[in-house]
Amino acid sequence: MIELIKNRISSKKGESLAEVLIGVLIIAVALLLLSSMIMSASKLVDTGQKEMKEFYNGISNLDQKNSNTEIGNTVVTVTYSDGFKNRKINITTYKDKATGLKVYEKKV
Repeated sequence: MIELIKNRISSKKGESLAEVLIGVLIIAVALLLLSSMIMSASKLVDTGQKEMKEFYNGISNLDQKNSNTEIGNTVVTVTYSDGFKNRKINITTYKDKATGLKVYEKKV
């Protein structure tokens, strides 16, 4: 095996045109695949950043309770297993119109 490599290195005979063209074709296909993977990854990162920005804007809207927030009231009745004690809990709901995020808050 080592002698084959030594003979190949010391040989004055060049590569054939077909071998060179096949090598160039393989390299071109590999570079094309690499560039398409980079473009796809870039699009995924941009989409993820956009979705995270929308999410955090929705949370900010809910915290500020601004005009983009729908406010609702709900009463939840809790019945204990013995059936004798009922408890009503007033809950305020906040929903961001843009993202659909919801927050529930117990009224005091």
